[in-house]
Amino acid sequence: MEKEKVTCIVLSYNNIEFIYEAINSVLLQDYMNIELIISDDGSENFDVGEIKNYVEKNKGENIEKLIVNKNVVNIGTVKILTMLLRNLQENIFFLWQPMISLFQKVFSFC
Repeated sequence: MEKEKVTCIVLSYNNIEFIYEAINSVLLQDYMNIELIISDDGSENFDVGEIKNYVEKNKGENIEKLIVNKNVVNIGTVKILTMLLRNLQENIFFLWQPMISLFQKVFSFC
């Protein structure tokens, strides 16, 4: 029986120095059906290609899908999160916010 998909959302805005810690905390999870969405809200120093390459190089079998996007202009946390949540279909989701809440330990979802 396949586990239900869990979507982990990493939001970023002008905090590139913390983004890799947040990404790593998702990559370390032991749940086997994770969709990872990394979304930047208009930072000048956020390189989509670099982030995608990092995740692809470091991910395990638990990451089933990766989406990395960058807004051209800052629209704010509420709008970007609302936009992302509209695309979820019956998924459990967790929000990783660099610099605010980094999960240091590996844990199992449900």
